Amino acid sequence: MQDIRSFEPCSAAIARIQAAYGLSDDVFDKDLDGIMGHLQFSFATLVTTIEELQDPVTATLADFYQSRGVEFVSVGPLLGPGGAKRVAGHRTSAEVDAVPARDESRHAASQEPEDVVELVRRAWSAGRKVVLASMGTVIIGDLPEIGWEGRPNNAEGQPHGLTGRELCRSVWGAAFDAFGAQSSAEEGPLLVVSLGPQPNALGELVAPPNAMCLPVVPQVDVLKEGADAFLTHGGQNSFTESLAFGAPVLVCPGFGDHPLNAQKAVSLGVGMKVDRPKPAIGEEAVVGQQYREEVGRKLRELVSSPSFKERATFFRDRLQNAGGLARAVEVILAAAGSRRGDGGA
Repeated sequence: MQDIRSFEPCSAAIARIQAAYGLSDDVFDKDLDGIMGHLQFSFATLVTTIEELQDPVTATLADFYQSRGVEFVSVGPLLGPGGAKRVAGHRTSAEVDAVPARDESRHAASQEPEDVVELVRRAWSAGRKVVLASMGTVIIGDLPEIGWEGRPNNAEGQPHGLTGRELCRSVWGAAFDAFGAQSSAEEGPLLVVSLGPQPNALGELVAPPNAMCLPVVPQVDVLKEGADAFLTHGGQNSFTESLAFGAPVLVCPGFGDHPLNAQKAVSLGVGMKVDRPKPAIGEEAVVGQQYREEVGRKLRELVSSPSFKERATFFRDRLQNAGGLARAVEVILAAAGSRRGDGGA
C-alpha cells in the first residue's frame, strides 16, 4: 500500500481526476485501508458472493460506506458459459509459448481439455469418484517471490521456504499418493490436474494412469459435473466456484487471500487446510516431504467424510439462490432506468 501511495504517476492521475470532475480528497481516502471511495457514485455495487461468505469490514469502513449511501448487492458468482479453460498461468517473460510436454500423463497423452468433462461424466456413470486439483494461476507463473521459482521473504528479507514449483509438486504428488492407480486408467478415482504453462511441470513426478494432467482445464465445467474433492490454492474465484457447485475443498494456500479462505473453509465446515510450510534454509526437502504426506492424509479424509460434502451442498444452495446473472441484469437495468429518469445518458 505504501508503494502505491508514494507512486508519483498514481498521485498525478488522482490529481487530474479530482481537477477534471471536482472530486474531493475523501474519494481517494489515503488513511482508510480497504476504502474504495468511488463506490459512492455508483447506483449499486455487485458483490459476487453472499453475505454469509463475505469477509468482515472494520466499523470505520462500514460507517464510511453507510454515510455515503453505498449499496452492496450480493448476487452470487457470475459464471461464464461452458468451455472456459483454466488454468493458463500468469507469465510475464517473453517465453510465453512454453507448455507442459504432452506426455506429462500417460492417460492424458492423447486428450484435449474439451475431453475432460466427458471423462468426468463417464467416471460418475461408472460410480467412480472425481478429484480436481489446481494451484491457480499465479503460483504457476513467473512472478518473483510468489511464482514458480519464487520463495517468500522472511522477516529479514531473505528468500526462504518452498518455491512455487516445490509447493505445487508436493500437492500434485500428494494427490497421486492418495488416489493414484497402479495399472489401469479406469481404476480408482479420476484425477484431473491443472498444471499451467511451465515446461515439464511435473518434473520427476510420475502421473498415475488414472490422472489427466493438462496445462489448461475447464475448471467450472468440471465442478459443475461434480467433484468429490477440490484440491486448491484457495484463491477467491476457485473457492467460490467450488462452493457454487458443492465441492468440498482441501486448501493448500500460497499467499494473499489464500490463507484467509483456507481458514474460512475450516470454519464453515466445507473442507480442510494444510498451511504452506516455512522451512529454514537447507530444510526444504525434508519439510516438503512432510507437507506432501500431510496433504495426502487430509485429502483422503476429505473424500471419506460426508460432513464436508453436506456443508458444501448447503452453501451451494445458498449461492444459487442469490440470483446470479439474472439478478445482476436486474440491478444493471434498474441503474440504466434511473439514469434515463434523471435525464442522464
